[in-house]
Amino acid sequence: MPNTQKPLLIADHLHVKNRLNGISFELKQGEILGLMGENGAGKSTLLSALNAFIPFSGNILLSQQNLLHIPPVERAQKMAMIFQTPFVAWNLSVWQTVALGRLPWQDQNQEAIQNALKINGLEHLSLRKIAQLSGGERARVLIARAFAGNPQILLADEPFAHLDAFYQKKLVEIFQQFAQSGKSIIVALHNLRLAEKLCQRILLLKNGHFIAQGQPSLVFNDSNLKKAFNLNKNEFI
Repeated sequence: MPNTQKPLLIADHLHVKNRLNGISFELKQGEILGLMGENGAGKSTLLSALNAFIPFSGNILLSQQNLLHIPPVERAQKMAMIFQTPFVAWNLSVWQTVALGRLPWQDQNQEAIQNALKINGLEHLSLRKIAQLSGGERARVLIARAFAGNPQILLADEPFAHLDAFYQKKLVEIFQQFAQSGKSIIVALHNLRLAEKLCQRILLLKNGHFIAQGQPSLVFNDSNLKKAFNLNKNEFI
């Protein structure tokens, strides 16, 4: 029987002045979609546009509704962002920082916060201040903050960048479990092998344009990778 389920997110001819040009794609329920391209290709810009953080033209539909017609609080309940830089403005405890993920719901759901800490292996650090953590630990706290809001969609900007090999593997498992629960992820990353392991589909960007999109095995050929990175597949580290 064909899958008639409507996409969670649709982007139609997105433009951001001087940064993105005519980007269109759909995000399915339970899908992990990878954004790849060299530095400055437009990955972070695309994630920011999808969250309505920056002006754009074109259309974005979230759960079949125009993104710009959805109140910001409701958008934040449906989508959570994991930012590239693990920066926290205040020296809160780990628990308090993760609890900020509940702000769109205007509550402090203990079960949701505790579950986010547990999933990310942070329970033993819950009373520690952010300033006392390593960069990798702070990154994991901000990932947990996104999970605390129980979003339908995670937008993750290079979430693996500050993690050691063990926690990179752990985050792959966390993301896969999230997707298996029927939720979806758009993740920007640079590691080709990691993308092959994690993502069902890849959107390959160059200078704000799509070069290719599809399954990793189809997108990651020498022709596409040469256009995107000026490297052949066997040259990737």
